[in-house]
Amino acid sequence: MNLLFQRRHTYEVNRPIDQVQTRLKWIVTRRWDDLSMDLVGRMQQDGQFSLSSKFGLTNISWLDDSPAYIRGSLDSAETGTSIRITTKPNTILVFFFYFSLLLFAMELLNMEQLIPLEKNIKTGIAIAINCLILVAMHLLSNRIKKRFERLMQLPVKQD
Repeated sequence: MNLLFQRRHTYEVNRPIDQVQTRLKWIVTRRWDDLSMDLVGRMQQDGQFSLSSKFGLTNISWLDDSPAYIRGSLDSAETGTSIRITTKPNTILVFFFYFSLLLFAMELLNMEQLIPLEKNIKTGIAIAINCLILVAMHLLSNRIKKRFERLMQLPVKQD
């Protein structure tokens, strides 16, 4: 995991790359109104793909609205196909995490004087908000990864 909370996962499947590509094309070419799965995306000719959730966090077009994203690639391996993906949470959630962390640091350093509450209350609120955002980012990224694994019929074990 890095500062943007991206996580990498690798899967080895015992299927030829063309079968895995066919399965991935089945996911990205589904109709928008097909509610049987919640992933949409794009696939490029070189084996690169990106996926996101159909249903966003907001309904504002200029905001980053998907709860989490997957970027990945397909590569031929000796025994089948290697699938490498990177999951990342919504950029707005990452921004709010660091913003609330900044507010927490400002409160600890007595730099914040605008909100007329006790220091303990403001510190507790900042910690609670930061924990909630961190849990939300982890759950949303994990949810899209689990959906991808299920739809691609991947083994749960990854490295």
